[in-house]
Amino acid sequence: MLMGEHAVVYGKPALVTALSCRLTVSVKKNSFSDININARDLEYKTSIPLPDLYRYQAPRQMAFIIKTITRFYSEFNINDGLDISIKSQFSPQLGLGSSAAVTVAAFHALSVLFQKNLSKYKLFELAYRVVSDIQGKTSGFDVASSIFGGTICYQMDKKIVNLKKVNPPFLVVYTGVKADTGRLVNKVSQIKKKKARLVNRVFAEISALVEKGKKSYVNEDWSEFGRLMGRHQHLLFDLGVSTFKIEKLIDLALKNGALGAKLSGAGGGDCIIVLVEKNIKEKLAKILALHGGYIIDVDFESPGVSLI
Repeated sequence: MLMGEHAVVYGKPALVTALSCRLTVSVKKNSFSDININARDLEYKTSIPLPDLYRYQAPRQMAFIIKTITRFYSEFNINDGLDISIKSQFSPQLGLGSSAAVTVAAFHALSVLFQKNLSKYKLFELAYRVVSDIQGKTSGFDVASSIFGGTICYQMDKKIVNLKKVNPPFLVVYTGVKADTGRLVNKVSQIKKKKARLVNRVFAEISALVEKGKKSYVNEDWSEFGRLMGRHQHLLFDLGVSTFKIEKLIDLALKNGALGAKLSGAGGGDCIIVLVEKNIKEKLAKILALHGGYIIDVDFESPGVSLI
């Protein structure tokens, strides 16, 4: 998430970019009437008899893949046994949208296997329903990013717009703290109920920042984009979703030449993004790493879901 945190849940626009970390879901039919799942990176392996699929109580880390299979099988009246394997280049601890990624990848793989020829918007509809069923109130921006790739302007119930590719000079830095997205979204919801006028003003300003940010992003005006990131971070701090560690890393980045920095996503931990000129990127990465930041080596504006 580049801009639009929390406000996007309430129908405001957001800027989102797809990262080069990939998650792979492989599927094939079997003749045993079982659903066999092998998620090596999560050290999880199970076999579910097909008659038990719809009442199976999945552990948290497997909830999205199980829900995806049950939704797809129900939607298209499928009763085949299935072998499914999941591999990921990144940990779900990082807060980089792994839940949406595995949901989208699994739906796409199943649609190809069973020849359902889903459009991107139908794929979005199915995956969004799974994520919202599990997480509760959600915007779907991570689902859209996993499908469409690149950098998009996303707004609920509006057409998804792909922006011009510009290869932005960002660093992604994990704070070392895993955040609970659902809890943070609920926290903002409770604040909104008590202080509706204040929160609505914050959301309106975030929305305006996204519109300005979209223009400066496309024009590669990084000085302006960095300034907008700073204001955005102040608003997220006011919402109560920043943390001491996030603020420490942001302050450190800005004092060492960053053009801008802010949390990315729900807050409470997970990652920050830092906008930095390429000539000092390596130096700044080392400084942040020395102070407890974990640099995630990624490219931006990557393709969305695809076959390999």
